[in-house]
Amino acid sequence: MAYGLRKRTAMNSKTYLQNHSGPRLAVVSLLFAVLYVLTCALTSCSTVAGAGQDVQKLGGEIQEAAHDAQ
Repeated sequence: MAYGLRKRTAMNSKTYLQNHSGPRLAVVSLLFAVLYVLTCALTSCSTVAGAGQDVQKLGGEIQEAAHDAQ
């Protein structure tokens, strides 16, 4: 049998799914992985922004304390 050529046989739906679920499963898995990474990235952006605001507020309080001490 030549490379890439297969003997054609009649397939029922079960046989078709067994033969074609690999690539489909890989695409669906990749899609969910991308969505998971995007979700994590978007939620971490708001968390980092909140942490940045906390650090900025702390820096302002330190400056006020330094001015008060003078």
